[in-house]
Amino acid sequence: MWTTPPATTALGAQGVATVYSKGPLRAWLKVAGASCACFVTLGVASTFGAYQKHYESHLLSAYSASEIAWIGSVQVFLLSFVGIFSGAAFDRGYVHRVYLPGVLLAAVGLMTLSWAKNYWQVMLAQGVYFGLGSGLIYAPAIATVSNEFERSNHRSIALGISAAGSPLGGIILSIMFDRILRSHELGCTNCILASLVIGLAVLAFVGNGKPCSQNDRRTHAGAQQDANNRGLSGMKKALLAHPTWPYWCLCIGMFFAFLGYWVPYSYIVVFASSSLDVSTMSPSYLLTIINAGSFVSRVLPAYYICADGTAVLLLAGTTSSGILVLVWTSIHNLPGIVVWCLFVGFSLGIIASVANDVATSLSERSNRGVRIGFMWTIAAAAELAGSPIAGRLMKKKSHDQGHDHCFWAQVFGGVCILVGAGFLLKPAWPTLKRIGRWVAQVCSWGKTIEIERMDGYCPLYEPRGLQNPL
Repeated sequence: MWTTPPATTALGAQGVATVYSKGPLRAWLKVAGASCACFVTLGVASTFGAYQKHYESHLLSAYSASEIAWIGSVQVFLLSFVGIFSGAAFDRGYVHRVYLPGVLLAAVGLMTLSWAKNYWQVMLAQGVYFGLGSGLIYAPAIATVSNEFERSNHRSIALGISAAGSPLGGIILSIMFDRILRSHELGCTNCILASLVIGLAVLAFVGNGKPCSQNDRRTHAGAQQDANNRGLSGMKKALLAHPTWPYWCLCIGMFFAFLGYWVPYSYIVVFASSSLDVSTMSPSYLLTIINAGSFVSRVLPAYYICADGTAVLLLAGTTSSGILVLVWTSIHNLPGIVVWCLFVGFSLGIIASVANDVATSLSERSNRGVRIGFMWTIAAAAELAGSPIAGRLMKKKSHDQGHDHCFWAQVFGGVCILVGAGFLLKPAWPTLKRIGRWVAQVCSWGKTIEIERMDGYCPLYEPRGLQNPL
């Protein structure tokens, strides 16, 4: 008979029992490894705007913005699409069997990009090879952290710290790309960036911990569940497990949100170069500012909100992102675009980081990797088409004067994100009802109730000491 390993209990900052599956040290080492994994996957992807501008003006100047955008779209598509397979492998305990090929493919992609001279060589190296490697690394890293903190009140914070590696990578790599490219060729620049990324990928591989033994794999959820998770029938059973409708609305909402998610990342540098006076700063620094705002939103909201409130936080981040991308159409000066980049980065960072926690709360331990991977696979289809569609819309306005060069691309991105926010109402609805009941009780009693975080309490749960009036 299979048994579950004993858990380790520590005392959190609020005096609340925090349970770790294999001990606190190992749990937080996995968070560090997952942060490195996000650095080398989404962090590299979020710097594509700098590559887009350079490709348009130098290496691939014969191609349109939409054609060049397909390179970045294929990269993020494969990063997300491969997640359903690497997530399924994680659920069966084969973490290192997908990590190692992922690290090798990412290394091959970045190194061969240094010698790429034409469109299809760049597409193969940066889009296909690196995209496949990223997909094999990303989903298992996130699912590992989710499982380690399954019974911990620090799960949202741990996932937020893990996801913070992505904007940190965007900040560091975009600055390095701009500075090194001023004095070196693109090939040399890519070699230097590749060395950093490959080193962190190896750290992510090591930080994930030792490979699971056969017994460890079976203790994830028992021998019978392990058998049921095999093959396509196992994936189908995992995806149709309860709760179904909130999870599927989450997937559809992420699809529409990610149709517009990468529009600011892909075209902010192009927009600033063609429509603004950027003589006082490098346009690629706007990409750094977006990533800086995103870095803050990966950790800060997760610390101040409880586990049941992550769906509401995702809804708020998606709604604010859609509004801000539409506001982009009315910004015509450098100070305004700098402030806008900070705010839109903060909102977009919430979408990318909190979605994993929402998918985790709608899943069981035995199907968590498949469900997180499938959510990102659905989003991958949108990522593949979003930036090229926006580039095609830019092309229609490319001969106009003034600030309308990116107008329809901006409208497309904002509307798509807001449509996604509509679908995300479903997973957030139970928590919204709790908030409504809590507000109704406060208003009807005419009292101010002090909001506490003691014992894991926050206003997104049923308020303590109050009878439900509804």
